[in-house]
Amino acid sequence: MVRLDLNYVWEAEAGSCCAAPNWAGERLRARLPFAADNRQWLQNGRRTPPEWIGGTEAYWELPKSWFNDCVDRALQRYGKVYIIQPYREQEICARVCQRAGSGIVDSAVSGVSA
Repeated sequence: MVRLDLNYVWEAEAGSCCAAPNWAGERLRARLPFAADNRQWLQNGRRTPPEWIGGTEAYWELPKSWFNDCVDRALQRYGKVYIIQPYREQEICARVCQRAGSGIVDSAVSGVSA
């Protein structure tokens, strides 16, 4: 079994991936399998177009407010999505979150399947 780590997930060709930075001014990053309509699919009728960042990294930059919609639609389109977000070992969840049993794993990479 392949161990899922940050580099494996981000560089995987077949899967969809969303990276949610926690820093002010940073935008949501998304990597998707190639499709001719990726720009239109990501924009989804919104006013602001996604920005393509090419080169060796090759990803889309989106407004942070699109995160939930991007994840939901990627699950519908691809069947699974990897979410990468900052993780602090000392971070303490609220009691409501702890009691919810959300299934979020203690790592930087969470695999979500439909």
